[in-house]
Amino acid sequence: MLPLFLLPSSADEWRDWLVDDAPKVAGVVLAIIVLKLVSRPIIGHTLRGAARSTARLSGDPIASVERRVRTIEGTLSWLVTLIAGFIGAAIVLDTLGLNVAPLVAGVGIVGIAIGLGAQTLIKDVINGIFILVEDQYAVGDQVTLAGVTGEVLEVNPRRTLVRDGEGNTHSIPNSTITTATNRTASLQRLHVVVEVAFRDASEAARLAHEVSAAIADERRGDVLAPPTVRGYQIVADGDARLDILGDARPKVRWEIEGELRRRLRRRFEEAKLEARFPMGSEK
Repeated sequence: MLPLFLLPSSADEWRDWLVDDAPKVAGVVLAIIVLKLVSRPIIGHTLRGAARSTARLSGDPIASVERRVRTIEGTLSWLVTLIAGFIGAAIVLDTLGLNVAPLVAGVGIVGIAIGLGAQTLIKDVINGIFILVEDQYAVGDQVTLAGVTGEVLEVNPRRTLVRDGEGNTHSIPNSTITTATNRTASLQRLHVVVEVAFRDASEAARLAHEVSAAIADERRGDVLAPPTVRGYQIVADGDARLDILGDARPKVRWEIEGELRRRLRRRFEEAKLEARFPMGSEK
């Protein structure tokens, strides 16, 4: 077997190397490439099957489950590739005639020195593991991380990729993320405030319920949680404030909220009720 530090110096040595060692090295490299190509689809298929079963039991939205699956899928694929690379490198070195055991010991000693200068990388990985385990955010979420606001493109144990509103992609080391603000939930929250005379509060709540139910029925695919009146409270001048809350898909949230305001105003006018909409403008 040809030692790693010696190159073939004759045609016979090249022939022996090509016959004995080259197929093994090529086989290891090919196996790593194939593993990288097939691991992600297999991992994704397995995770999606388990996630859909969990969603049916817990009642979580499918879109939320898909975001978590994409996040974990990318991370596991990254780890599989990394581990396969290390194992493949050891096999190749052994095939080329280098004794791997002393090398591993030497790498361990050198690793201590390198580790002293790689504390930031270690912090990245540790913080990244906590981000994934705690499900702080996932691929597709709208977040604010390290002063950057945008959509999460990828998460792995070392860094998070975020694309901002101008299309710029930011690579954020996980160790720099001290506060993670997930804005996805707020982006889908419908919130319409109506102020009416206190004597009209009950009638206004009834009309608001009718209008909200009609919109939820017409836009079933977009309304995640039908808007409802969450009670009312007394405000200045003895008026009553009604908070109407619900959930919609982020892309149509403003459209549905504007439609809700327009229908409420029209319905209140038909019922001869005076109403004000202090939050937001009629769209």
